[in-house]
Amino acid sequence: MREQRIERLGCILCLAGAVPGLLALVGWTFGIDALTRIVRGQPQIPPTSSIALLFIGLAGALRLQPIAGRWRTALSFAAALCVLALGIGTLTEYLLGLDAGITRLVPLGDVSQPPPMSPPTAMASTLLASALLMLDVQPSARARPSEWLIVMAALMGLITLTGILLGASPLYHFGGTSLVVIAPLTALSLCLTAFGLLFERPAGGFMRVATARGPGGLMFRRLVLPTVLAPVLVAFVVSRLFESQRIGDFEVAIAIVAITTATMGFVMLILNAAPLNRLGHDLVEARNFLQNMFDSSTQYSIIAKDLDRRILQWNEGARRLYGYEAEEVVGKNSEILHTTEDIQSGIIEELHRRALDEGRAEGIFHRRRKDGSEFVARVTITRREDSAGHPIGYLLMSRDVTAEQRAAEEQKFLAELGNLLQTSLEKPATIERIAQLVVGFMGDICAVDTVDQEGNVSRAKVVAANPARVALAEAIQRTPLERSRPDPVWTVLERGRPLLIPEVRPDVVHTLLDGGALGQLFETLEATSAMFVPLWARNRMIAVMTIVCSRPGKKGYGADDLRLAEEVARRAALAIDNAELYEAAQEAIATRDHLLGIVAHDLRNPLNAVVMHASLLRARGALDEQQSRKTAEGIQRAAKRMNRLIQDLLDVTKVEAGRLSIEMGRFGADQLVSEAIESEKPLAAAASIELRTDAAPHLPQVAADRDRVLQVFENLIGNALKFTGRGGRITVGAAPRSVDVLFWVADTGPGMPAEDIPHLFDRFWQARKATRHGAGLGLSIVKGIVEAHGGRIWVESTVGRGSTFFFTLPVAARARERRRAL
Repeated sequence: MREQRIERLGCILCLAGAVPGLLALVGWTFGIDALTRIVRGQPQIPPTSSIALLFIGLAGALRLQPIAGRWRTALSFAAALCVLALGIGTLTEYLLGLDAGITRLVPLGDVSQPPPMSPPTAMASTLLASALLMLDVQPSARARPSEWLIVMAALMGLITLTGILLGASPLYHFGGTSLVVIAPLTALSLCLTAFGLLFERPAGGFMRVATARGPGGLMFRRLVLPTVLAPVLVAFVVSRLFESQRIGDFEVAIAIVAITTATMGFVMLILNAAPLNRLGHDLVEARNFLQNMFDSSTQYSIIAKDLDRRILQWNEGARRLYGYEAEEVVGKNSEILHTTEDIQSGIIEELHRRALDEGRAEGIFHRRRKDGSEFVARVTITRREDSAGHPIGYLLMSRDVTAEQRAAEEQKFLAELGNLLQTSLEKPATIERIAQLVVGFMGDICAVDTVDQEGNVSRAKVVAANPARVALAEAIQRTPLERSRPDPVWTVLERGRPLLIPEVRPDVVHTLLDGGALGQLFETLEATSAMFVPLWARNRMIAVMTIVCSRPGKKGYGADDLRLAEEVARRAALAIDNAELYEAAQEAIATRDHLLGIVAHDLRNPLNAVVMHASLLRARGALDEQQSRKTAEGIQRAAKRMNRLIQDLLDVTKVEAGRLSIEMGRFGADQLVSEAIESEKPLAAAASIELRTDAAPHLPQVAADRDRVLQVFENLIGNALKFTGRGGRITVGAAPRSVDVLFWVADTGPGMPAEDIPHLFDRFWQARKATRHGAGLGLSIVKGIVEAHGGRIWVESTVGRGSTFFFTLPVAARARERRRAL
């Protein structure tokens, strides 16, 4: 738009330059002398000069860029060629002294001999016509040939006007003659047309420098008129002063000095304007670049403040980061962006002081958004200075590094967790360390509930971060989980997935907890958020970790928190599993040592018997038949005892491995009872103990392995014989039930305390520690055999009234139906 206005001004100047030529041509045509000289007393404009001025002005106007078309350009070229022909023809006449009749080409009525075009006018016209033909050659180049031709033509006109103004006739008269070099009106027309042509092409050459928006163009436009006119006006004053004092004839010298000074000033303006424009362009680009960075930066908050810390500028990044619009914060103190803790601690004051003293200060701080939420930002404050280097304010750049800071803290926390979990292999200590670390980093309460092989859940540890809530945590730890009440732990156990409660609302507490111990905890702590995460190890859930947040104003747990909790759970599960494996290994080692002791003890007696009888055989030589038989029987009994111990060890190993062989058949329950009693009667008689039967009539057949069932009776009756004194009684009975047969072995021994009963079927466990009565494997084997048949075994005992062992075996018909169903 600005260039178009300059181009239109150039067109107007060209038309103005054509007006004197048009007036003069009308004056010659109609004999109006006043129009040929315009100013009375001044020379006339020759007809050829008027044609040249008219054509060159119109040709320049036709070349206006916005309206130039093919025919306008063609007319412009035709007019320029005419002027060029007139100028060259006139100059040729002067140089060769010929009369080619150029002045008579224009019909002027009664004027038979019009004055010719002066050589300077012909030269200036030729220059302008040539420039017009080359006007669009290299239109945007830094140096355009057309511009210099135009300047030369304009300079000739200015020299004439200056000579006339200062009375320096040699500047507008040719030699000593009275021939006018250039008429004043012709000089003015040439200048107007020349300036018009320059303005019509402002995008290249020195016109681009002169019309530029930069500091060079501004300087040129402001100083060009004073630079050109001042020397002329000074020369005019000096010449008039000399004339009034009748001091010599210095008009020509003064005029030459004035023209030279104006020309040199014009050139110096052009030469200085160009680098200034380049510098200004670079400055504008730099400013625009910085402004674009300031306005378009969305990752960085950029805020300009004065020395009183009032906000002056606020970019898009600051709006996104803090949530304020620019109009909401500009003019306000920047304290609205700091947390209360940072302001009260003096760290913000110290940061600004360092920025003033050292020029720059940075750090990581908590910042506050419009909605009151906080985030972690890396803040850099630099000192703003004026041109003299005096501080005028601050420039604050900040970036949200909450995620980076959180990631770094998480990695540090996980590394610390891994190191601490390696310090102990004891399960309780490991669980306590896990809970302590979690409440120190992720929440205010942490509970760990362990899950055993059978799926039973027990509350292992509850830890509170606040010392005032330790008693409450201990009370919760002592409160067992109840299956009858809702609890998120049961939800996690059923689903096998973590449960996230971003916001603990009253309806959530009622739905998920329904007044349970954990619900009371949530209400007492005023919990705001919670996570329940399963701990998996070797494809088995071994624990559930509960993490509760109860800090008012703290953002509830989200996906990132749950991800971290799952990572903690993975490492914690590995540590707990290692602790359990360590406990199992320690137990296995203790069992091995115990077993070795039992084997060594229980094999030593029969082995000693074998050695003793062998020694008797060797010492006595030939023995009678009765003595030999007794010795052989002793060796046989010892061998049987050793074989029985070895067989028991093998059986208990098979039971634990689930590989105990059972060969099922159909046998009468009464038959099994009778066989068991018959095999044990000799031992009972030897111990003076009554062994009797209490079997119901018509007992059904059972599905069983005969040898294994007799092994059960042998163990149970043998165990009763060990603990029943002389004169006591052992009863072996059986009774039918709906789907199975109930068998029992009752004795009148001393009985067992209630606390011993749960351990009776544990391997290697013995009720009486003072006296050994075997390896402690019999009842464990009995339990394995009964359960392998699909039955159940238990004991009822009262101290001082004896003990009764019960076990069941399935009825053969029911067992067959069950196998068919399977």
